Amino acid sequence: MSRWAQWREGLRLPLALLAAALLLMLLGSSWSGLSRSAQEAPRVIPGAAFTPVLGSGSRRAHGLQVERFQEERVQLLSGMQRLSADHYRYLQVRLEELPSGVPLTLLWRSSDSPQPQRLRLSRLHNWGPITLDLTHQPGWRGEILQIGIEVEDPLQRRFTLVDLRFYSAEHRLGIAALLSDWGNTQPWSMRSINFLLGASQKEQAWLTPLVAAWLVTALLFYLLFGRFTHRPAKRSALLLLLAVGWGVLNLHWLANHWIQSRATYQQFSGKSPQQAAAAALDGHAYRLAEAWSAIIGDHPATRLRIVTHDPRMGYWRHRLHYHLLPRNIYNLDQQLHPTMGAQADYLILLGTPPGVRYHHHLQRLEWEEGSLNATLLASDPLATLYRLQ
Repeated sequence: MSRWAQWREGLRLPLALLAAALLLMLLGSSWSGLSRSAQEAPRVIPGAAFTPVLGSGSRRAHGLQVERFQEERVQLLSGMQRLSADHYRYLQVRLEELPSGVPLTLLWRSSDSPQPQRLRLSRLHNWGPITLDLTHQPGWRGEILQIGIEVEDPLQRRFTLVDLRFYSAEHRLGIAALLSDWGNTQPWSMRSINFLLGASQKEQAWLTPLVAAWLVTALLFYLLFGRFTHRPAKRSALLLLLAVGWGVLNLHWLANHWIQSRATYQQFSGKSPQQAAAAALDGHAYRLAEAWSAIIGDHPATRLRIVTHDPRMGYWRHRLHYHLLPRNIYNLDQQLHPTMGAQADYLILLGTPPGVRYHHHLQRLEWEEGSLNATLLASDPLATLYRLQ
């Protein structure tokens, strides 16, 4: 066999693997391009849907015009939203008449993190539409419940919030999306594999079937190249093909395991059991239960009802239930009932059900179908605690 023939035979398998990878990425990119005609429109929150919390403004046809600041700041918050952070990872903010150099902060609250999250934005030019990639923001996860912006301007200049536009990851180039979704490792979420309430809704392609498709395609290219060069398939090449697939999966698993182990070590190393519980994913529920236990008391006969109208709050419902044990807890209600006053001593209301109002001077919870005599004991962005009478 000549030297050129040896080189050609040696490059046969690598070229087959490369050709298979390029073909699969091309097919994925083409499929993404073909599906763009049916791509969903961006989720738009118009400026008129925002309410000034600090400062004041007026709603106009093209958005919300901010007219007055409070202590050199203005803060605008939207009403309740239902945005999947995993699905909508790109945000475009459209503002008018806001000069460059004015500090702008993005605010949001999610089902995974009831405490408000903040992201300071940088501006390199006069404000026009800007697009933010929120994929790697730690607090951008779960279901986004509320969003807003905060502007600091010592000169208190007027500006207009036109709208916020949320885009899914499909607006990226197909190959970039494939490389991102297929190649990234998955961080440790600290959610039990048997308990997925409130978990991510993003469905990623399985790496093992993708690698199998790559190897099968590479094998077809390898046999095709052999027909042109009149060389039979070698058993060693087939074994090497399987070894490459196993190596890719094993390296991905090792890298993923290393990232998860490192994140777990950094988050929990050197902490007491109480500090570790507070640092966990459900740490907010743990801290809330610890604080409210001093109000409720620790008698097992104490009766509590946990009520939430939003099924997406299921994770926090069950974690709060767990941290409040061993009290007598009823945790299946999705609506308030007038008879709850005789069935429980305390009420925990997760979120803010529509139409429910609390009158402080009457010490009463009211909604369209009825009311409850209740005393407000503690309030938090995640939940509110009442004593039933």
